[in-house]
Amino acid sequence: MPREPALAAESFRHEFLLGEYTSLTTLVNARDERIDRFLAIYLALAGAPFLLYVAILKDRRLLFDLSQIPVIVTLALIFVSLAGYAVLKIVVQLRFSAILYIRAMNGIRNVYAQGAAAKYGLLLPVDPRYPAYSEGPRWRVDDKGNTERDQTKYMYEVIRMMAIANGVYLGVGIYYYPRLIGGGSPTWDHVGPVLVGAAYFAWQMYYYFRAGRARELRGRVAGRI
Repeated sequence: MPREPALAAESFRHEFLLGEYTSLTTLVNARDERIDRFLAIYLALAGAPFLLYVAILKDRRLLFDLSQIPVIVTLALIFVSLAGYAVLKIVVQLRFSAILYIRAMNGIRNVYAQGAAAKYGLLLPVDPRYPAYSEGPRWRVDDKGNTERDQTKYMYEVIRMMAIANGVYLGVGIYYYPRLIGGGSPTWDHVGPVLVGAAYFAWQMYYYFRAGRARELRGRVAGRI
C-alpha cells in the first residue's frame, strides 16, 4: 500500500513531463512558422524599392543608369533599411524564444536519459543549456589541444544577411539622396555612405550578440535554462 502513492506521483510526473514536451513541440513549430512569415515580409520589403524604381522609370533604356534614380526610390531604400532592422529584431527574439523551448525539451529528455548508456543511445541532445542563444561562430579546443571553429547555425547566416542588406540599403540611399537634391560634398559622397552602412551593419550584429548574451545571463542568474 505505501508504494501506491509513490507510484501515482511518479505516473503523474511522467504524464506532466510528456504533456509539457508535446506543448513545447507545438510552441517551437509555431515560432518557426512566425519566423518564416516575417522573413517573407522582409523579402517583400527588400524588393519594394526595385519594383518602385521600375514602375516610375519612364525610359526603360535608363534602367541601369543609376544616376537617374528618383528621390522617392532613395527614400524607399532608407525606409526599408530602418524597417528591416525592426523585422530583424523580431526574428531574433522569436528565434531566442524557440531556443528557450528547445532547451526545455532537452531538459525533459535528460530526465529520461538515466545513465551513460541511455545518453549514448539518444540521437537528440539532452543538455538543457544547448543550443546557445547566439548561433554565431564559436571556437573550441579538442582533446589534443587544437583550436577548431564550430560551424555556424543557419539562423545566424540569415540574421547576418539581413544586417548586410540593411546596411547596403542605408548606404546606397544616403549616397544618392544628396546628389539628387543638389547637396553633399565630394568627401561625404564617397566615404560617408560606406561608413554609415558599415556602422549600421555592425550595430545590428551587436544587438544580436548582446541580446543573446543577455538571455544567457538571465537564465544563469535565475537558475533556469
